[in-house]
Amino acid sequence: MAFDWRGGEIIRQTPLDSGYRNTQNVRRFLTVECGGGASLTARLWRGSRQMARDHG
Repeated sequence: MAFDWRGGEIIRQTPLDSGYRNTQNVRRFLTVECGGGASLTARLWRGSRQMARDHG
């Protein structure tokens, strides 16, 4: 079963899969984990999508 990126509980151990989506839920998790001053850039999102394709 694919992970629900929009509503699932994301933890540090949540694996990226081929269904990965840059959702508000993901951004909220990263802001909490990295701090409000973290820059969540397009380069980060492209990298995470590539990792999901390579490992999902």
